[in-house]
Amino acid sequence: MSDLSEMENYIDESHGAHEDMRGQTGGCVKVGSGALRSGSSEQRINTLSMCETELVGDSEYLPYWDTR
Repeated sequence: MSDLSEMENYIDESHGAHEDMRGQTGGCVKVGSGALRSGSSEQRINTLSMCETELVGDSEYLPYWDTR
């Protein structure tokens, strides 16, 4: 049986995935054994490095799951 009191976030980004060199962000929020939310979208700004792409992707995806 799955523990429904624990939530896990998975986020992944790809640098320069589109013709305009913007990155792609995908993520999933898992509760127990099921996905609560999943999605993928083009990033809103261009980035210069993979590290920057990761930071932009995290900052665009995580606000949806602020638990305060």
